[in-house]
Amino acid sequence: MPDPVVDAESPGSEQALDALLSQPTPALIEFIRSVSSPLLILGAGGKMGPSLAWLAHRAAVAAGHRLEVIGTSRFAQPEKRAWFEERGIRTAVCEVFDADSLARLPDAADVLCLVGAQVWHGGEPGRDVGDEHADTGAGVRAVSPGADRGAVDRQRLSAQ
Repeated sequence: MPDPVVDAESPGSEQALDALLSQPTPALIEFIRSVSSPLLILGAGGKMGPSLAWLAHRAAVAAGHRLEVIGTSRFAQPEKRAWFEERGIRTAVCEVFDADSLARLPDAADVLCLVGAQVWHGGEPGRDVGDEHADTGAGVRAVSPGADRGAVDRQRLSAQ
């Protein structure tokens, strides 16, 4: 039985789906002009990061805005890092829970934090991943001292 979610107009490949998901709308093209360079995306190697980074890059190109998009991640898989760079997105290896790693990132007024609660913690009993995520806001403020401090949500995340 055919999948009811997939129809005849669905993208035929992963590349076609990537292109579709990263196609900027006119509203985004207009908005991206207000974003300061560089746009720093923390945790870009996760589920949403690649499409979001490419979307931002494509919107900037369409707007004629010289916006450098920088995707940060651990980039344990070289092919994932290459995917970003092949599309004109600069990459930076970064461990968001390490202050020295964050300090090596460029200053940025606009930062997107895509770090989620599903972090492998090596099976260490009693380690509360939520504590690490609560500190991520402080790290983002260190990277982005000129950013709107109210925009950084320091909520405690549960590791459940």
